[in-house]
Amino acid sequence: MSTQDRILAAARQLAQTQPLQDISLTAVAKEAGVSWPTVRRYLGNKQQLQAFLTQENPQVEQPLDTRSRILASAQRVFAQQGYAGATLDAIAADAGLTKGAVYWHFASKIDLFVALLRQHQESPLHVTPEQIQTLFTQLGPAAAIKTLVTQQLEYAQAHPDWCRLAMEFYIQSRQTDVQQVFQEMNYQGELTGLITSLRQLQEQGLLNASIDAQMIETYWSALVNGLILNYIIDPDSVNLTTEAESIAQLLWQGLNPQTQEA
Repeated sequence: MSTQDRILAAARQLAQTQPLQDISLTAVAKEAGVSWPTVRRYLGNKQQLQAFLTQENPQVEQPLDTRSRILASAQRVFAQQGYAGATLDAIAADAGLTKGAVYWHFASKIDLFVALLRQHQESPLHVTPEQIQTLFTQLGPAAAIKTLVTQQLEYAQAHPDWCRLAMEFYIQSRQTDVQQVFQEMNYQGELTGLITSLRQLQEQGLLNASIDAQMIETYWSALVNGLILNYIIDPDSVNLTTEAESIAQLLWQGLNPQTQEA
């Protein structure tokens, strides 16, 4: 049984014996026999865990707080209908609330969209410089690349709605309000940090130094995001979980410092 399957099985088992709102990432980790960060990598934060458990157990009454219910519904509606097609009325209906209840927590559709954008920063699809440095140091470059790619693709396959939403974020990046949020969240600064981390790994002899670090980041993102996009369009055309190792090998063949030209 894969790590992902163990975690999902553990979450489902706990849902049979405990109120959903009492199930934490730590409890799932203990039940699955894995670390807390590993559970977070596959299931996301506490709100995303609650959304998963609610989806898996629709017959169970789940007293999520109102704001969390709105966010969970907004994620579904935005992913299914897109930003332009989604309405606060549809989100309120999905959450089983009045439109006024939505307005109590969020001033506008863009405000709600931005709240989800901030959540997106915490998902395993979002690789940080700290993750790169830690994994390359602890596991070595080949295993680190495989781990990062695997966690991205396995999470994407387990959370297709979240991936559709992520793509919607990129599409909406031309919106002034969304651009401002990207700036506030230091999106460009984090991208620069990733590139700096890759350069440091090149200087340490862990990655092929003949390839520009910015191009490595661009190619990696394009490869992973392109595969996820294909999965979103036609889920039967690709199995992200089984393809993860092949994608990691493809990246490593180009990034292995031993392939660097003299």
